[in-house]
Amino acid sequence: MPEECRCPYCMELLDRQKIKFYLKKEKEPISSKLEAFLKPERIRQEENPFYRFWNSYGRMIDKKTLENRIVKSREEMDKAQAFFAADADKISRRAGQEDFSFPDETEMIEPGQSAGNRLDGEDASSQIICEIKREQMADGVPKYTIREDGQRIALTKVVCPECYNVLPEEIFRLPLIKIALAANKFGGKTCMALSLFRTLNSPDRVGLNSHNELMDFVSMLEANRGMDDEFGEMLKEFREKNICPEPTGQRFIPPVFLKLHWRGKREKEAIVGIYDAAGEILTGSIRDSELVYYMSYMDGIIYMIEPDKTGIRAGLTSKYLFFGDDSELFYKNARLLEPGEQMAVQSEDFRRVTLEAVMEQQSRDPEDGGMSAVRKNASLEVQTALRSYVDDDRLKEMHVALTISKCDELKGNKEIEEYNSGGLLFRDEREMDPDLDSMREDRLFRLFNEKVFNLQFFENVFKSYSLHMIAALGCPTEVPKKDGQEASGEMPKKDGQEASGEKRSTQLIKPRLKGDFSPIRVEEPLLKLISIYAEEHGWNE
Repeated sequence: MPEECRCPYCMELLDRQKIKFYLKKEKEPISSKLEAFLKPERIRQEENPFYRFWNSYGRMIDKKTLENRIVKSREEMDKAQAFFAADADKISRRAGQEDFSFPDETEMIEPGQSAGNRLDGEDASSQIICEIKREQMADGVPKYTIREDGQRIALTKVVCPECYNVLPEEIFRLPLIKIALAANKFGGKTCMALSLFRTLNSPDRVGLNSHNELMDFVSMLEANRGMDDEFGEMLKEFREKNICPEPTGQRFIPPVFLKLHWRGKREKEAIVGIYDAAGEILTGSIRDSELVYYMSYMDGIIYMIEPDKTGIRAGLTSKYLFFGDDSELFYKNARLLEPGEQMAVQSEDFRRVTLEAVMEQQSRDPEDGGMSAVRKNASLEVQTALRSYVDDDRLKEMHVALTISKCDELKGNKEIEEYNSGGLLFRDEREMDPDLDSMREDRLFRLFNEKVFNLQFFENVFKSYSLHMIAALGCPTEVPKKDGQEASGEMPKKDGQEASGEKRSTQLIKPRLKGDFSPIRVEEPLLKLISIYAEEHGWNE
């Protein structure tokens, strides 16, 4: 059993003696006794722990889903098991005392009726034998299966007694490695999670199961299991139709789980929980930090930053001429060109040189040794975002994978030519020997320190940090337009619709991949953090 077992949703400590069970119905029962047992408890909506948890974090639950959600305590399950066992024994003894005779061929056999068990005006459902079979699992948690005349009607899933969320299988037996995906808005967190699951069992030798012989992963997604169904639907669209997810918005995103088999010096198993921290919250006010309270419990964080949020200039079309309030810095240091300088500028392309000068001037901070202001702001972004909901003492115990996302946008960028000779930054790790891998790490460190972050900012903030460049998709996306679609992506109002107050759908058309799905080293940050966890917990001793 893990040393400390917490619910991966509400993070409350779990006691196996106090857990509850979600009853997942597969068929509607015929027996009135079983029907009564499988009837959901009628409690006020606001008092339902499942509703209360998700409603607090902006996740609206369909009323029908809530009403059909059946949760029982262990005591209720054991009591019902004893009741149905006694009732089945009673039915069997009564049937054995009767004179057995088979009905005529023309006579219809109804549910609950068998040889020697005529209905004779009795309720047919009362003759059905109901059974609750209890199986004690290795972790000490019981598992129940509900049957009706031998046919399975329902089974149970363990739920947290505090928030009523379905817990991962084997939560009490295996450790849970909690990894958060954190980034600014539109940082590509959800796409990264989808990419990891899409390539998990790819025959093309890519993905988590192809890059490290010490680790094997199995998806723990399960249809109709819980609130991760939404992720399953997104994954299906992404895998089958190349449809990308919509922005997640300011809400709690259900974690998704992988089962890990570690094949180091000691064989171990674990559950890996992947948390998608909403970017709107990370860059919002501190008052919203309770929406990502779970971050302080993480074992590792993958922090992603887009290329155009760093000091790597995309070219003259950059929209980041002034980053935040740094325009004041430009005006403070601006000056008129000397006559000789003006002639030199005019002998070249005036627009290009002037624009480059503006970009260079505003990107340097003389009060900070000439450091790139964009690079400084990128460093502060990470610290500010994480410190808004994780105490410094806890942050010093964490490992953070600092990651440039959407790195395919940097291919051919002149700003990184000196670091990328031979295409080293984008090469797959399986194509490199240890010497090349070491060379790549050195160049990646230089690139980050000189163009992306001031790495000194992180020396005493995290327990450790690693540097990565990934692309979850490896190709651009596009939003296909339909006839009559507005620039916002919404469909126009119908005549008279606005006047009548009729509501219209504001659902945007989802973006799709524009090109071939070809992720670049997307699994690397996750594998790195898991390796660190394994070392710290003695899995290689």
